[in-house]
Amino acid sequence: MSEEARGEWLAVAWATLRHLPADLLAMGCARARQTCDHHARIVPAIVAETRHALERRREALRPEPPPAHRLAPPDICTPEQARAILEEFGLASKFGSTRKIEARKGDDNGARGQA
Repeated sequence: MSEEARGEWLAVAWATLRHLPADLLAMGCARARQTCDHHARIVPAIVAETRHALERRREALRPEPPPAHRLAPPDICTPEQARAILEEFGLASKFGSTRKIEARKGDDNGARGQA
């Protein structure tokens, strides 16, 4: 290869590899020295050798999105369901009779605590 061709090859190689950090470039070059027997295989060997390490670095530097803090919607029961639960566990008499619950159901004053 002539001096001019080497200069052109080096310029193209540098343009292709300039995104690599120095330590990864050195790692890729070391691998290319071990495996390449022709100058046309050097740049592809360096790219192949450094691809996964570069991807891992980019992933490590990428900020993680904040966790989505979504609460599940609350389970809401109807007054009838509440009455059935109280009766099922024998608590209707402790927290009010079913008559009081029914009376308050249609009474606006009952919602404010007045019976």
